Amino acid sequence: MIREPAVGPAPQPGMEEYVRARVRIIALSLVLVVPAVMTTGCFMGPLLDGRSPFDEPSNASRAQIAAALPLVQDALDDVGDVDPAWRAVAESGADNCEGACNLRVEVSIEPVDPSALTEIDRSDLPDNGFPRYEVPRAVLEAALVASVPVAEQQHVDVYVVPGLGVPVGEITPLADLSASVEALFADDDEATAFSVSFGEHSEGWVRAFTRTHTDVLAAMGLG
Repeated sequence: MIREPAVGPAPQPGMEEYVRARVRIIALSLVLVVPAVMTTGCFMGPLLDGRSPFDEPSNASRAQIAAALPLVQDALDDVGDVDPAWRAVAESGADNCEGACNLRVEVSIEPVDPSALTEIDRSDLPDNGFPRYEVPRAVLEAALVASVPVAEQQHVDVYVVPGLGVPVGEITPLADLSASVEALFADDDEATAFSVSFGEHSEGWVRAFTRTHTDVLAAMGLG
């Protein structure tokens, strides 16, 4: 006996074209869906952390900043020994990108005893009626030497900014970093590990990019 191979039913007319069309539709759907899922994942990381969906997923998280703050503050506690009229306070800082983004540690240098300080004239800045006091170069340098290595170890950026003193009645004393920043960094206009602001229309600040750079203090000429 000779057995003939089993033969299935003949394909219906147009069936092959239908299958090919379905395969093309599925392939096109994958091309559209996969990037969308990947993009959504990029948004979800910052959102789950309470940050802006437009923040870079690789930026510092709230947990990283919370862990770094007490360590930076411990390092700053001796800054007042340089000049008891000043103190340095570690706080959380962020930009606004339709929500918090670019999270960092901000070191605020604040006048503690304005009676021991001499008010300065900054007619180039908006007049808010509050007295301004110049932060000594030694105090700024001490704050940087204390905070930058710790921020680098914790992989978070640290900005040193002028702060507000304790109000006396309706008067709030203001710190001014411009002259001290200029004294330390006037020749560092090509630095990449940090940036500075000083001079006319600036209260002065230093931004150390310690999340992505190492040996930042050395780059500042302070290490």
